[in-house]
Parts: sequence; C-alpha cells; structure tokens
Amino acid sequence: MNTRTTVLPYLTLFAAISLTACSSDSNNDPLNDPADLPPVNTEGQPIGVFNPDAATDVFACEARYYTELRGLYLGELTYTSPTDSADTCVWDASLQVRGADAGEGSTSVCNITATYSYTLLSGSDACVDGSLDSALDDPLAASTNRLDWENPSWPYDLPMLLEAGLADNAIIPAGTIAADAREVLWTFDGFDAVFLIDNNDADGTVTGTLVKR
Repeated sequence: MNTRTTVLPYLTLFAAISLTACSSDSNNDPLNDPADLPPVNTEGQPIGVFNPDAATDVFACEARYYTELRGLYLGELTYTSPTDSADTCVWDASLQVRGADAGEGSTSVCNITATYSYTLLSGSDACVDGSLDSALDDPLAASTNRLDWENPSWPYDLPMLLEAGLADNAIIPAGTIAADAREVLWTFDGFDAVFLIDNNDADGTVTGTLVKR
C-alpha cells in the first residue's frame, strides 16, 4: 500500500547515521541557496537553465524532475502494531531532499541525497526519535533521454539505504528491512508530496504523507 511501511521489531536503538554526501541545498531555502547554483555557463544559456541537448552545461539538477524532488517535506507519521498491544507511535517527520552536481565541472548528473528526521510526539517506550542521512537511489539517474527529466512520468520510487546500527525492539518509521535490503522506500508523487511504501504488514504499519513546505 502506497502510504505505509514495515517497521520490524528487531531493530537496534538508533543513534544518528551520518554518511558523507555531496549536497548543497540550504535547509532554509532549498532551491535558492547560491551554493546550489550550477557553475558559470559556457554554452550561451542562462545559469541554472536545464539544457537537455548541451554537451557540458546540462544543469541536470535544474530539470523539472529534480526541482520537484528537491525541497523540505513535513508531516506526521503514525505506527500501528499488528496486534492489540499498546505499541503505537506518532512522529513529527521531515525529509530534506538535496540535489548536487556529480562532481567539479560536471552538470550532466544530479546526485540526490536526503536527511530524514523524526521526533516522537507520543508513543510507547519502544518508540524512538532519530535522524539519518543517505543517498536516494534515483531511477532516472542513468536515463539515456534527458527529456525524461523535463517530462517525468510520476510517481517514482526512490529508496533511501540505511546503515546498520539499530538494536532490538526499537520502533522507528523505517522502510522495508530484509536480510538483503535495508531501506526506507519513498514514493514521490510529482505534486509536492512524498509517502512511504509498505511491502509487508506483518510487523506493523506506518501511515502518513509528508508535504513539501
């Protein structure tokens, strides 16, 4: 179901996961931070304009697809136990999505990273706060047709990979966590909202939508 995600009970108490990520958006104004602008244009187009046919000054991060992904999303998430236990949780959550060029002098690829934070508003002792930073797995990163970035076919799923570091019995608003995949699976709808996908209800569900500020 497109608004829910699995929260497995075998998770370790979360400290904060911080991965080195290339990003340049401002938390206060994620689309207008001067540091987030592309380098000086050498192909006769204004700075910050997406050029799908350009050889060097593509400015992928300025394509409609990436400007829609980028930004700060806010909302509440609620966990409900699969049984009649008292394990319920409500979090105030935020997802800050950033875009940055793949490297110095390269604007042909936009690397998407995110900070996911959740503050407990109410819940049982097993419910915990947390924050994590990670790259998002972008399905259009390797598109052979740059026009896909200008006219994307929403919605798109962008998994956020998690590192180890969670201990038993902690409940967090995470994504599907299996032996071979630890991730929060975000679905972006193209209309300024993002929600979690639930692939397995056996260990409880998280519901809620985050809306771009």
